[in-house]
Amino acid sequence: MDCSVQTHYPTLGDGNEGEDYLVEDDAYGLEVDGLFEVDVDMYECHENTHITDDSSSDEELATARELNKQLGGEIGSVFVDTIDGAVLGDSHIISHDVHTEDDLHPIDFGYESEYVASDGEQDSPPPSDTDDIFAYRVQKKDCVIVEYDPKCDHKTMVWKVGLKFINSLQFRDAVQLYALNSGRNLTWYKSTHKQMDVRCVSGCYWRVYASWMQDNNGFVVKTVGPEHLCGRSLTNRQATVEMLAKRYLNKFRVNPSWPISEMEDDLRKTFCLLVPTQKLYRVRTRALQILRGTLEQHYKRLRPYIAEMQRVDKEGTFVYEPIPNSNNVFRRIYVGFSSLRENYLEGGRPVFGLDGAFLKTLMGGCLLAAVGRDGNNQMFPLAWAVVDAENGDNWNWFLRLFTQDFRIIDGLRWTVISDGQKGLCNAIATNMPQAEHRLCARHVYANWKKNWKGDELKSFFWMAVQAPNHSAFDRVVTQMRATNKDAYEEFMERSPAKFCKSFFRTNVKCDASDNNMCEAFNGTICRARTRPLINMLEDIRCYVMERIYKKMHLMQNSSDLICPRIRKILDKNIEASSRCVCIPSAIGHFQVTEEDDQYGVNLNQRTCGCRGWDLSGIPCRHVISSIAFLRDDPTKYVDTYYTRETHSLTYSRGLPPLNGYLMWPAVPGSDIKPPPHKVMPGRPKKNRAKSKDERSELPRDPKKLPKTGVKMKCRNCNMYGHNTRTCKQPREVNTAATTKVIDLCVYC
Repeated sequence: MDCSVQTHYPTLGDGNEGEDYLVEDDAYGLEVDGLFEVDVDMYECHENTHITDDSSSDEELATARELNKQLGGEIGSVFVDTIDGAVLGDSHIISHDVHTEDDLHPIDFGYESEYVASDGEQDSPPPSDTDDIFAYRVQKKDCVIVEYDPKCDHKTMVWKVGLKFINSLQFRDAVQLYALNSGRNLTWYKSTHKQMDVRCVSGCYWRVYASWMQDNNGFVVKTVGPEHLCGRSLTNRQATVEMLAKRYLNKFRVNPSWPISEMEDDLRKTFCLLVPTQKLYRVRTRALQILRGTLEQHYKRLRPYIAEMQRVDKEGTFVYEPIPNSNNVFRRIYVGFSSLRENYLEGGRPVFGLDGAFLKTLMGGCLLAAVGRDGNNQMFPLAWAVVDAENGDNWNWFLRLFTQDFRIIDGLRWTVISDGQKGLCNAIATNMPQAEHRLCARHVYANWKKNWKGDELKSFFWMAVQAPNHSAFDRVVTQMRATNKDAYEEFMERSPAKFCKSFFRTNVKCDASDNNMCEAFNGTICRARTRPLINMLEDIRCYVMERIYKKMHLMQNSSDLICPRIRKILDKNIEASSRCVCIPSAIGHFQVTEEDDQYGVNLNQRTCGCRGWDLSGIPCRHVISSIAFLRDDPTKYVDTYYTRETHSLTYSRGLPPLNGYLMWPAVPGSDIKPPPHKVMPGRPKKNRAKSKDERSELPRDPKKLPKTGVKMKCRNCNMYGHNTRTCKQPREVNTAATTKVIDLCVYC
């Protein structure tokens, strides 16, 4: 008897939980979680006789069992069983008995389905649910599986049945990119690792359904709805924080402080998309988190990072210390490369500055740095450290490692410049007792001027600081005393010997009375100080490494015997020497007159009565006048610290390059944990509060004088310090205005 099996299946791709779906390749079948299921609810013979599993007729039951045997014995006694790997074809089922591909064999039914054989049924509407599934199957019989290209233009992307993705994550990314580029506001109706259904929010019938297909080992689109009937939307649910963070990852990699306003403008211009500002802040936070990793993961890399630095620089000093009695919680780290040490000991002057700078990160902390001066009067970073706070204990720890690293015993012949921080001063006195300790004159003046303001006292202060000899210093402080005795007394209490040039030593050939080298270094690494620990240390190392390379080639192409900045100072002194008159005294001895003053010059001992040559090592105008008398070149009398050869020695060794973190050596031991963090009230500040002297002197509006420092005068009581609104005196009644109002009311 010629019979056809009518099998009932759920509708393909209807988005219901636990649905069965067709596997389409060369043949068709059903698969659920990697298993093919044949659900035989009913067999239909050509005589329209229905045989069901709950039939009470013995004849019908025997017929059903006989037919079940013809199917290979794989279908259960109630006509339903799971056949792993079965595929329903045009006239046979491929049965996978032992769950291996080698044992696949066809089972011939002895009949052919009229639905599959009929060509007319493909375009006719399905008369029933049973016909619907077979008609849908036939329509997709020639479907071709196409691999998804992530580099395609998602704005013009066409969704088709058979589009294959690697997994559900790639499908989700493709939907998000399509939604963002096309301006369609899409939402997820189902989102699992095996089934995903996305539809349009705007009310149109567009949809895409995809699920996992075991045969093709991929995530394949099964259903595609009609085209969009909606327009472009200014909001988009698929523009998630994670998606936008990945899009702008390269932007934040180049500039971690990329402004939120620029991101907002880019989204508006590129996608016509309006995103809330708070969401954009979360996007930036997520992007930086992806780049930097979490704090725990970040500090776990610190020990391998130190091991990598020790690998490339075995003579360097890299010290890490945790918080005492803690579970390896970070406290401080010292970084000192041997190439910086050897370069400076060979070609640098024995002078350096110390300063600390706050870190602008979530964990806070402070960066301590020692910065020297090269032969061109430019900064030369020597060593740096990251500590939890700028205090006496951390400064003492830093200077102890620094003096050991640079082989400084007691500080004799060395000069240190710093601010007046008490803990730092005590650390210098402890570790370098014989060193000359200079205080930054700018910091001293910032504290002194709080009580003594005015341009006249300001000029006296800086004249006393710049005076190169004791005679000039005494004249200035005498004038200061005559002007304001109290200001003079406080000036003398601040130990002028630590910040006035007339008291400085002459062996270091540096007349600097400020700590600008450290300030310049802190300003250069300002952006690096906003990054996490390892990223900041890498930025500083890369900056110093590149700087050394550039300075190494600075003097190679120069024909001058001295450095460029020293040449400018020398040329300026040569021009000023025209006002001097030189009288020879002996071989190498001269008396130089400048207006009402005269100075003795000794070319043999390289000294001048003004002490300008003694302090800086650069011939002053009096010395140049004496050299001109001998018709000699002043360049020969410049100290060797400023020559081209010495400058080349200072930059003879470069910093070694490091590998990426994936190649850092594995180090045994417990992982380093991030330091504790206290959340301070209010918004965290990244810019320090500047004093009035540091602020711009130009008003915001060049055509309008600012009101800064102007005392308000009350029109009610004619007193200064308040206005009419806050005046406590009874207000006077304006009789003229009252009379005018009354007159107007009369005419009304």
